[in-house]
Amino acid sequence: MKDELVITLSSLGGSRDIVVTWKAKLCVGLAGVVLLGTMAVMGITVLLTRASLAQAQAQLSALQEGHLTQKQRADELQQTLEEQVSEAKAPTQPPVEKKPPTPPATEGKVERPPSQSLRSTERAVRAADILVVPRTSVLPKLSERTLLLGMIPNGTPFKKAAKISSYFGLRTHPILRRIRSHKGIDFVASIGTPVYATAGGVVSRVNASSRGGYGRQVLIQHGLGFSSRYAHLSQVSIKSGEHVAKGTLLGLTGNSGRSTGPHLHYEVLYRGKTLDPINFARWSNQNFESIFAKEKEIPWASLIKQSHQWSQMASLPFSPKVVR
Repeated sequence: MKDELVITLSSLGGSRDIVVTWKAKLCVGLAGVVLLGTMAVMGITVLLTRASLAQAQAQLSALQEGHLTQKQRADELQQTLEEQVSEAKAPTQPPVEKKPPTPPATEGKVERPPSQSLRSTERAVRAADILVVPRTSVLPKLSERTLLLGMIPNGTPFKKAAKISSYFGLRTHPILRRIRSHKGIDFVASIGTPVYATAGGVVSRVNASSRGGYGRQVLIQHGLGFSSRYAHLSQVSIKSGEHVAKGTLLGLTGNSGRSTGPHLHYEVLYRGKTLDPINFARWSNQNFESIFAKEKEIPWASLIKQSHQWSQMASLPFSPKVVR
């Protein structure tokens, strides 16, 4: 046939014809195409791998150079700081007037060795450093303390003392039975106990429904970035957007939400981050400076400076005029 290929194999024993049909030729051609395609794909893969390896090596070298540069800068900064610290600790002595040479010491006078004089100088420098550093960086005045205690949560949300059943931090959840972070403290209180605001501010959220983990809750935005939350209430007495002062009635305690019994869940936050409310519940005008040591992550110096500016503005002798 026209499409057949005849291959003749000759040997001593005779000859033999092998007939290759068009189907066999098609299969051989397809196999060759597949083999060529596979080799092409492998070649492209090898090229791409080499390119990616070269790029990775270039990035690694750039990172190493940047790390060396940063390390050199850090060493230079550290050396500069050490020089500044040494200069700051060096005692500044006033210029000494030149005096005529004194005669050698006579018998009966004992000269101090140079080691003792150096020790006395070091002690004097250390004492001077201790005296220079104050106990607190900025101490507000009495009027500024009153202003801060009016804007930052302090005291408990009750008129009378209440026991605490669960503190701030990790604990075993009473319902989930898993270790979870407790973002506030729980006060033991019977249903219907009045709950009051621990500082002035604006009511930013009110949940009057008993659904959800917190149940009925009130969230207040105070000044200087502080806020407080009162959860598991049985009744809410205010609305969202209202201005409240310290001691304003917010609602009544209850057992709403995810709760195992009547109590009040109380939180204190600074810029959205929860803090230990026990430090603020025990804070008052009598131990005003104690909060600085207990909550060291809060920029108290900046907050006191801002309250000082507000206090000065509030004391300005002006009265607003009514425009008609």
